[in-house]
Amino acid sequence: GARYRFPNAAPGLNAIVTVVSKPASVTINSIDFTDPADNVDNNQRSLQPLLTYAQNATGNLSVQFSIRFENSADNSPASVPRLGGFIQDIDSNANNGTVREFYRVQNATGYAIGNPTNVLAQNLGVLLKLLSL
Repeated sequence: GARYRFPNAAPGLNAIVTVVSKPASVTINSIDFTDPADNVDNNQRSLQPLLTYAQNATGNLSVQFSIRFENSADNSPASVPRLGGFIQDIDSNANNGTVREFYRVQNATGYAIGNPTNVLAQNLGVLLKLLSL
């Protein structure tokens, strides 16, 4: 239930990121980790949670975040007609295949995947699941 406010995430908008669910075996080290040396491709403006997992953790290790927007002027709810972004690092555990990383995005209206790819897109109704192969 932790909430993080990002003032002026976009012109005139604040972003509120809420941790909806997180297993005890997962630690959020930083809600928005950015290496000071990493300013390539505007990574300084990307949301990059840094997670670690307890040694030998098994089962569902998913962390669910909710992002809502509000007007910077008065903190009233804001409607954002289009939100773009990049989903990175869903390479999973190449050594033994025990970890399958994925992202689920609700109400996605479009996406693009490179070719060739090791990512499988699954349409699950209102959810889009992007899964490593």
